[in-house]
Amino acid sequence: MNTESSAQQKNSRLPSKLITAMGAVLSACWAIITYMFPDPSTLNWGFISWEGFIYFCAAFFLMSAFFIAFITRKMPRLVKSTVGIILALSLALSFFVLGKEYAKPSMGFAKQDIIENNTPMFTGARVEMIDALRVRLVNCNIIAQTPSCTLELTSTNGDRKIGFSSHTTFFEPNGGSLDLEKIFIGNKESRRTYGIELAKGLPTQVTLVFQSTQNDIDHIPSVKLVMQGLENRNQVIKFNDLKSG
Repeated sequence: MNTESSAQQKNSRLPSKLITAMGAVLSACWAIITYMFPDPSTLNWGFISWEGFIYFCAAFFLMSAFFIAFITRKMPRLVKSTVGIILALSLALSFFVLGKEYAKPSMGFAKQDIIENNTPMFTGARVEMIDALRVRLVNCNIIAQTPSCTLELTSTNGDRKIGFSSHTTFFEPNGGSLDLEKIFIGNKESRRTYGIELAKGLPTQVTLVFQSTQNDIDHIPSVKLVMQGLENRNQVIKFNDLKSG
């Protein structure tokens, strides 16, 4: 009798343990997606696909729900109903989160004119991946009242030519904006805003020099990059909340 009672107690606890485990996995996936690798393609690892990761998570949650429903099919009706409600809510939440991530511009599903980069990755890097171009913001400096930002550009799908529009802008804390004045490729000044040659897989350092400012700046609200040669139209990437130096 005690053995049967003990077995029933274990069976009644199993769904709650599985649901707790599912919630932990969902939280871990959300943390990875949001803070560690917002876009795994920025790592230049060909065997990692951000889209594939989304599909894997969706399949995992769905199969977990089926498994939990299967093992609870012979339990009392109240337990089954409770588990069913929790499973439905959990699946709705997980697919809502995955759907939001899938619709981001980096997925190529919902392209937007402006990509906002508000926080660094877990490693501290500020990186965006668009049209197979990896854009990493190395740093922004203000020397002799002249702001400049250094970028590392890497083409991942072949040799290409890109450029920066004259609308590329450095924003000051007081709301003022400074226009792009010069572009350096490596240590050499470029005479053109368009025509930066990128070799496949080779990181190219590009420094953007903006107009001089009359203000003392220790915090940079935003730098707006208006890039040409991507997807046959201008693409805007904004790096927000930056530190000088």
